[in-house]
Amino acid sequence: MKDIYFEPNRRKPKPTKKVLNIGTHWLTVISPYLSMKLASKLLGNPFSRRVYEMRTVVKPESVVIATSFGDICLHKFSPKTQHCEKHILLCHGWGDSSTRFTQLINQLLLSGFTLWSFDQVGHGKSSGNYSHLFAFIEGTRQVIEYLDRENCSPQAIVGHSMGALGVMNQPAELIGTKKVVLISAPALFFENMYHAVASVGVARIMLTNLLEQVSALMGTHWKTLAPRENTAIINNNFLFVHDTTDLTCSYKGIKNLLTNIEHEFYTTENLGHIKILKDPQMLAKVADFCLLEDLIMDR
Repeated sequence: MKDIYFEPNRRKPKPTKKVLNIGTHWLTVISPYLSMKLASKLLGNPFSRRVYEMRTVVKPESVVIATSFGDICLHKFSPKTQHCEKHILLCHGWGDSSTRFTQLINQLLLSGFTLWSFDQVGHGKSSGNYSHLFAFIEGTRQVIEYLDRENCSPQAIVGHSMGALGVMNQPAELIGTKKVVLISAPALFFENMYHAVASVGVARIMLTNLLEQVSALMGTHWKTLAPRENTAIINNNFLFVHDTTDLTCSYKGIKNLLTNIEHEFYTTENLGHIKILKDPQMLAKVADFCLLEDLIMDR
């Protein structure tokens, strides 16, 4: 049975949606290149908040990391009371920035970690105004490799929403034995994209053309980035956190995806896709999971 969230709209489409659907369909048929350019502007701009001040208990130091898509702003949050060699990397979702992790950063600082959080290209204080999943994947990889070179290799990586999928697409050797926490992960990422464009009247063929064109440029087909194609990386070092009422990324979808796969799962209720990141119990759970290896070694 299909998820209710992905059931087609049973109401008759509005005239403006029908016109948009017809227009974007025929534009793609007649000129795939122009269709891709328009789709990039319509679908590739995350409209992330670009000017902000972190309201964390400590102010970050920031460095710039270069990627093939543009420069990334990487923030470092250090505990006030001690020098810390335990590092955690935070990866935000689409249309977001490091500010989304304010409460989690404060919680993990209290647990003695040094936190690193970066804004993806086209987001927050990083460069550009265009992004996609390929950019998320490369941005995450470049930051992890930078931290490894600086002897700050994270013992845990936390990803939220699309940021979680960016983590799932990393090479297994780069993840290694790190703890991985994936919050509100999108089990039906591309299905969700098609549903979203259809809801505003954009023709499916326009999105498919955009995905195919970007895939050709990147030399990797977009379908290989889907969550179901990247479950081999998941093991008992992974903690999935998801809310039963999440309307952006289906709870049922992620539970189905993880069937018969070794992992740890933590469920919340009535918090949705965003409020989950402020829940005290969830924050404590993430801190405990990241600290678990240290506790075992201390015994």
